[in-house]
Amino acid sequence: MKLLKLTINDNSQQHFRSLYPGFTIQFHSYEDVDWDKFNPFCLVGVNGTGKSNVLEALASIFFHLECCSCKFLPDNFDFNPEEGFPDAYFLEYLIQDWNGRYNIENYVHVQITKEAGRVPSLYIKEYGNPASPFRRIDILAPTDENGKRIEAAPGKNYLPDIIAGYSSGENEILSIPFRKSRLINFDKYRNDFENGLEFQYPENSLIYIDEGMSQAVLLSCLLFENRETTLSFLTRELGIEDIVSFRMNINMQILSNHITSEKAPFVTDHISNKINILKGCATCWYQTHEHTPGNPESPPSVLVLDFLVDANTRRAFSKMFGSAFDCFRFFQVLYELNYNFIGEDIKQDIYKSKGVYTHGKMPDANPLQDVFHFLDFMIKKNIKEDSGSKELLLREFSDGEHQLLHAMGICLMLKNRNALLLLDEPETHFNPEWRSKFIQILEGCLKNGGDNNLTKDILLTSHSAYIISDCPSDKVIIFRRDKDNKVHARKAAESGYQTYGTSVNTLTSNIFQETSTIGKYSLDKINKYRKELKEGKKLKDIIEDINRELGDSIEKLLLIYEFSNQEDDAHTI
Repeated sequence: MKLLKLTINDNSQQHFRSLYPGFTIQFHSYEDVDWDKFNPFCLVGVNGTGKSNVLEALASIFFHLECCSCKFLPDNFDFNPEEGFPDAYFLEYLIQDWNGRYNIENYVHVQITKEAGRVPSLYIKEYGNPASPFRRIDILAPTDENGKRIEAAPGKNYLPDIIAGYSSGENEILSIPFRKSRLINFDKYRNDFENGLEFQYPENSLIYIDEGMSQAVLLSCLLFENRETTLSFLTRELGIEDIVSFRMNINMQILSNHITSEKAPFVTDHISNKINILKGCATCWYQTHEHTPGNPESPPSVLVLDFLVDANTRRAFSKMFGSAFDCFRFFQVLYELNYNFIGEDIKQDIYKSKGVYTHGKMPDANPLQDVFHFLDFMIKKNIKEDSGSKELLLREFSDGEHQLLHAMGICLMLKNRNALLLLDEPETHFNPEWRSKFIQILEGCLKNGGDNNLTKDILLTSHSAYIISDCPSDKVIIFRRDKDNKVHARKAAESGYQTYGTSVNTLTSNIFQETSTIGKYSLDKINKYRKELKEGKKLKDIIEDINRELGDSIEKLLLIYEFSNQEDDAHTI
């Protein structure tokens, strides 16, 4: 998938966050020739200029399109296909034809237009054929005479396979459509079970990578991917040599809406076959006790599965799932069963919510309410300071190490899939070395995994000049507010800025309008020295204070040079 253009057309009373009517962001150009190169888009600018709002808008748009086109929607979700958020927009991208090979000749040009208060319209045409007309594809799922959806709409074939979201900070707004998607996935799981339908992986394409999902991503990669090639960056950058062991806890809860029934089904009954296969993959397992049917006060029994990972474990998982992605999808299903305890009234409230407090509407589960979680995730890690390897719990890793694992794992999981990755400030916990190597590491892990860069687009927001310096100027989009406080996005190339290979000081000055190379507190100290000289303090004493109190910097050298010139001028007079 390759994004081309996004325009927000909401009216002035209903603009999307900081993005006012007419806001346009140009991604790839239709005439680009570097489709197969790894070139993520880097959205930059000072705080509050709307960078993250673009990620939020794309996530919200694709959530609405998914709900328009999917086969299943919960009965308690009063979805209106004519009402989106943003409610009016134009979105344009290229995507692989659903039955074609991964090369640019098999891509189609997609245009989606939504007018306020109307259903979106999706059009496609052949890529590279100017004479080919756009033709309209139905985006609304067909229904029977009772309004029940029969199948997914044809337009769903031209949406991304996966939209993955990740935020290192507290961007709860980005997570809103992803959290709604999790609730939909759970309701579909329950609906399929209650109606005797065969188990299927989630239909919805939105996946949010939080702590739990990140563990699932990492485990899937460590069990399936080649450690010498695909995962070599884990050893090189993080010292991770292998996974040693892990535990899975599955609380055998009663399926919601059946709690008081004497023949109440367990929430995991729909996947009992896969649970039994997991038992066969485990080194050992046990179940704590039998649950008492019909007694809501009876605590759920817990199925505990322990895995001591070796070649046999990997073969067993490979036979069960076939690929790292399918393994992850099953873990995703298990994690989404954790929404079993959320009541229908709360779900309905969340489905209707558009605001910044949506996350607060979703209650936190206590340990007994969770259906699934990993425990004792043990990693063999090379510790340079100790000159040897050590077994560590994954929870003992630093924030920066977790953050790097999030980003790398997401890229590996989605290789060779039509995917859009929305990464909101993925480098906030990195040390300077990792910030300077982040783009290189991303490209390396995708290349080692044999990925085709045609299949995905990566959008990341950042305040790091190191990351900007590894991105071509036509892939760096600068956000600024005008005198009327409206946000505008413009490529660095259009502003005459060369970003690729440019020093971080120059980028910090040009993009963030910060000319100082030292902190404001120490800069105030420099101004204090100027004041002392004016008040008559001896220059020799001031120079001694400067050398004693300040480290090396351009500002320090310029100050000493300035004072020296003043002394020379005084002698001349």
